[in-house]
Amino acid sequence: MSDAVTRARVRRRIAPVVFSLLVIAGCSATAVETTTSIEAADTTTTTADTSATTLAPLTGGGVDLSLTRDDVDCTPEDFGDDEIVHTTTAHYVVEGNLGAVCFGEEDETLIEAWEVLSDIVPGGQLHDLAVFTAFESWEDGGDVTLAFVSPYDIDGSVFQMSVNTTESEADPAESRLTMLHEFAHVFTLTVTEIDRFEDEEACETYWNGDGCFYEDSVINLWVDSFWTDYIDDFDPYASPTVESGEGRCSIDAGFLGPYAASTPEEDFAETFSAYVFRIPAPSDEVQARYDWISERPGLAEFRDLAAAAGYEPQENTFDVCG
Repeated sequence: MSDAVTRARVRRRIAPVVFSLLVIAGCSATAVETTTSIEAADTTTTTADTSATTLAPLTGGGVDLSLTRDDVDCTPEDFGDDEIVHTTTAHYVVEGNLGAVCFGEEDETLIEAWEVLSDIVPGGQLHDLAVFTAFESWEDGGDVTLAFVSPYDIDGSVFQMSVNTTESEADPAESRLTMLHEFAHVFTLTVTEIDRFEDEEACETYWNGDGCFYEDSVINLWVDSFWTDYIDDFDPYASPTVESGEGRCSIDAGFLGPYAASTPEEDFAETFSAYVFRIPAPSDEVQARYDWISERPGLAEFRDLAAAAGYEPQENTFDVCG
């Protein structure tokens, strides 16, 4: 596997609330319709200043550096900084629009990353973000964290998305794929998708170590469609790693690499990002996953937006499974 593929595909948890990190080390849904977090935009209004011409207050995706919110504490501790990740810039996200800098100094690369994200993500879904940050990463063994998302509050009602802008500049195409992978974690982990307060013993669907997915959630439906052979022996408390997915990858050509085979969430996020950027399916089994996504308008819309924005199909740099 090439360095670029490795760099963009491995994610790991660094704290109980952090759902996804992109790290150099290896590669990074069936049934009913998706839930309202995917299919319908939140159109509530706020008291924020919406005077900028680039602002789209009801749909999101705009940039208005005057917008603020009072439920975000802009400190490194608040962003989850540690010995690996160092936040350099943070913006409020208000009604799905990139708002004022609340930490550090304005970073043009971060703004450009936001514009890429808003090209691809239906604007209403950007309402699920509360803060958008740039960071530097220092890691041992040549690992480089590319991006991560984490719930910003205990309920998981809003999220933080963080981007390594240095790596984003180095490989824009890989950064686009990565950011979309991360955003897949956002819309599949909202309060309409997972109950973080349910007891594990009472969960009758898929329990991922953080909560119980609702029956008609994207991830639970994905599990029912593609993980029935594995879920009984799956450890939901194990961190997703390339190593943990190697066994499943070796026998199932439906996975886009061993990291995708590490958890149902990573499998969906990898497949979804590949689908949206029209990466050729390397097997019939992967195509079946693409077909599953394409049958859901709320998910297929991402692909349509990427094509409309002029993003060309990307080459398949995922590892081969099966």
